[in-house]
Amino acid sequence: MNAVIIFLFLYGQKTFGLTVQTFFPVYAIFALGAAAGSLLIAKSIDTHGGKAVLTIAAGIWIAVILLLSHLNPLSNLIGITHYTLFIISGILGGAALGLVWSSNRPLLIQLSPKRKLAEYFGFLELTDKFSGVLGPLLFGYLATYHGYQTALYSLLGFFGLGLWMLRWVPHTGQRNRMREHTI
Repeated sequence: MNAVIIFLFLYGQKTFGLTVQTFFPVYAIFALGAAAGSLLIAKSIDTHGGKAVLTIAAGIWIAVILLLSHLNPLSNLIGITHYTLFIISGILGGAALGLVWSSNRPLLIQLSPKRKLAEYFGFLELTDKFSGVLGPLLFGYLATYHGYQTALYSLLGFFGLGLWMLRWVPHTGQRNRMREHTI
């Protein structure tokens, strides 16, 4: 999350001339988007399962990345400012973060063997820490030496990889049937 905030600020600074003071209200709007995403989708996690919600979140992130990478042509096409599109993409990205936060832990609980739940949560937190270091390093390198467009496109690759790997995660109903047969 910290990496997302930092890079959104740097992107806004370079693209719109945002200062730290002008970014705080923008960040508050993004945070409200995250809260709304979490609250609005919470009930559908129980109904549709964490896998479906994570798939939706990845789709929203892909749309946000495409929106950010095509800000100039889109703003000219639909006649709104770059800044307004940046705010819209931030709200959508915040909502997608809320979806991920709301769905990944319940999904992990459903998929993990009960006796190894602590180990699985530890692994989830470890991968979160690694991605919090490696992701910004790669994004920062690409943004510095190849531009923000390339850095944003690298994120598309990671979301594509995540969606591809998510294919093998069983749906909630499938997992429950599997447990019934193994117990």
